[in-house]
Amino acid sequence: MDDVQYLNPALYAMRMTVACQTGLTPFYSLYGQRPAFPFGLDDPKWQGLEWDSVTDRSDLLTIRTLQIAERDENLDCAVISQRTTRQRT
Repeated sequence: MDDVQYLNPALYAMRMTVACQTGLTPFYSLYGQRPAFPFGLDDPKWQGLEWDSVTDRSDLLTIRTLQIAERDENLDCAVISQRTTRQRT
């Protein structure tokens, strides 16, 4: 997979991760509200990630980026499938 495909998920992960310096997420600092996660905590993708391996902010950003990127890929597949189904009817 090309690294460019991880740019948007990485930026989103950075914006929703608390900064040590401020104790706030960049999103909260800008908008004054907490960011919405694009997935539920009951999502199997959330539970299947190796959260125990996270030891620092870099690890956290990496795992969140992968989670968001995979979700985006799944949504793209769902949209294609839905269009195909609608064209048949």
